Amino acid sequence: MLKWLLSFFLLFGLIFTIFNCTKRATTGGIRPSPVVLIPGTADTCFAEKGLDAVPERDAIRIEWIPSSEDAVTGYELYRSSEKEGPYSLIARLVITDSFFVDIGVSLYQRYYYYIEAVTDEGLKSDPSDTLDYKLIKKATGLDPVGKVSNPRPIFSWENPDPYAAPCYIIRLVEVASEEYIWLYVVPSNYSERESVLFNIDGSAVLDSLAKEVDYQWRVDIRGPEEHCGSESNWVAFRVQ
Repeated sequence: MLKWLLSFFLLFGLIFTIFNCTKRATTGGIRPSPVVLIPGTADTCFAEKGLDAVPERDAIRIEWIPSSEDAVTGYELYRSSEKEGPYSLIARLVITDSFFVDIGVSLYQRYYYYIEAVTDEGLKSDPSDTLDYKLIKKATGLDPVGKVSNPRPIFSWENPDPYAAPCYIIRLVEVASEEYIWLYVVPSNYSERESVLFNIDGSAVLDSLAKEVDYQWRVDIRGPEEHCGSESNWVAFRVQ
C-alpha cells in the first residue's frame, strides 16, 4: 500500500510539473524576440529615419521597429560611451513608443545604443544590434531669414568648426505643403562662413521661389567620421 501511494504521488508531481511548464510556455513565459534598431538613412534621403541628430537641440534620436508580440509591454534602452561597455539603462518605454530622443549627450562624444523588449512577466529579449552616433556643433547664423526680395537667394551659414565638415546638406521645404523644394549637398570650402546659390545644380522643384509663400530651411553638417554630424535649427523666410 505504501509503495502504491509513493508511486501515485511521484506520478502526480510529474504531471503537475509538466502542466505548469506547458502553461508558462503558452502564457508568455517564453522570452520575446529581439527588437530591431533602425540605422540612420542616407544624408540625401527626403524621409529621415533611424538613428540621427535632431534640429531642435543637441540630442540624438533613436528609433526602432515596434514589437508585434502580445506579451511585450515595453522596452529598455541602454547607452554607453564605449562600444564594449559598460552600458547603463537610460529609459524605460511603453509598447506604443517607437523612438526616443536622448538629450543627455555631449558634443564630440560617440555614444552606443541597444534596446531590449520586456514582457508583462518581466522577461527580456536578447539585446538588439548596437548602433552609434557622434554629435558635432550645429551650423548657425543661417540666411535668408524673414522677408527677402530675391527669388533666387544665396543661402549662407556659419560653421563653428569648419575643419570638421567635409560637406553640408541644404534642406528647403515649403511650409504649407511640407514638400521639399530643394535638397542639395554642398562641398565644404573649410571656411567659417559658407554659401551657395539657390538651385545652382538645377535639381530644385522650382527655378525661382514663389512670392508670398513661406519656406523653411536648415543645413545639416556631415562630420568627418561615419555616423557623425549635426542638424541646424529650421529658419523661415518669404519672398516679397
